[in-house]
Amino acid sequence: MEKFKKFVVNFTDHKDVLKLKTLIPKISALPILHCLRLTVKDQVLKIVCTDLENTAIYSMPVLSEGDFDFIVDSQYLFNLIKNHKKANIKITPIDDQIFFYSEEMHYAYKITSKLSQFPLLPDISIPESAPEVDYPNFYKILSHAINFASRDLQRPLFAGVFFHYNNRKYYVVATDGKKIYEEKLDFKLHKSMRDIVIGSTLIKTFLKFKKLGDVVTTHMQNNHVVLKSGCLTLMGYLVEGKFPDYTKAMTFTDEAYTNFKFHKSLLLSIHQAIKPFVSYDTSRVKHYYTQNSLNISATQRETDTVICKLEIDNDIDGHSEYGVNINYFILCLNAFDESEEIDLRIPRSSNLPLLMSSGNKCILLMPLRLS
Repeated sequence: MEKFKKFVVNFTDHKDVLKLKTLIPKISALPILHCLRLTVKDQVLKIVCTDLENTAIYSMPVLSEGDFDFIVDSQYLFNLIKNHKKANIKITPIDDQIFFYSEEMHYAYKITSKLSQFPLLPDISIPESAPEVDYPNFYKILSHAINFASRDLQRPLFAGVFFHYNNRKYYVVATDGKKIYEEKLDFKLHKSMRDIVIGSTLIKTFLKFKKLGDVVTTHMQNNHVVLKSGCLTLMGYLVEGKFPDYTKAMTFTDEAYTNFKFHKSLLLSIHQAIKPFVSYDTSRVKHYYTQNSLNISATQRETDTVICKLEIDNDIDGHSEYGVNINYFILCLNAFDESEEIDLRIPRSSNLPLLMSSGNKCILLMPLRLS
């Protein structure tokens, strides 16, 4: 085997490559989509996978005796990486076979698909002038936003994340029709990133990789968006269509609301404590305020009611009550930092949504009927 050219790769420091399986279709009429393409050039191994709409390229250094280009079944390679404990694996592609060997193992894999069948990569080049944004901040914003997007892939505009540009500011927006998440960005993106929707699969794949690098390079070209950080490059088609004007749903007069200020940790602990008493059928809690308190009540049966009362320093005029889905309400609270003080705007009418805001974030939550 030593007389054939080979390359040596160390997957020990690159276990994140296993997360590429997010893009591997579980069921597909095209068996080639279950494969990974491995190319070696200039001592760099690139592992490529695609679902036709999104493409991921994972790059890592190798010691190579030449250039290589071949495909391998993704599950086979992932299992080998997961179960192999030694640092270095030698890989030798020979005709329609690939040999994997080290001190503790020796495997031969027979290639059953043709390299020519593997989809072509998008013709995209990232310019040196492409803007870079802070990776931890960008990751945190997307991880919150995607929780507010729809899970219905039949509505791709609502299943993705909208990058809105207004008054020289960028906003990240997501909604499923029941709740809206909006956060103003403290950094600038390239002008090509204005008013576009990035698909949920691309974002969820990006979020699988928690530690890549210090910055994320963002770019858009040929109707593709590109996110690059460290060893990972993601490319995906933009979602077609026009995102609805969500700002109309978030514009109300001050007279329609009563304003409160609470620490996130206080509101979260109360709702987590009352959640076991909430009816499984409705997941509904009732919020209502009186002159000097905000009350939160849950009813599991007609006779079992639990009420938590939050004292308010200032007197509040009037009385209002409305219902919210407790799971959605906790999700909204978790989008804020633990130490943040939240502006809670409670509607005076049950037909209006609940509003929460702090810093650059603003969240809207639609009410539930109480009867």
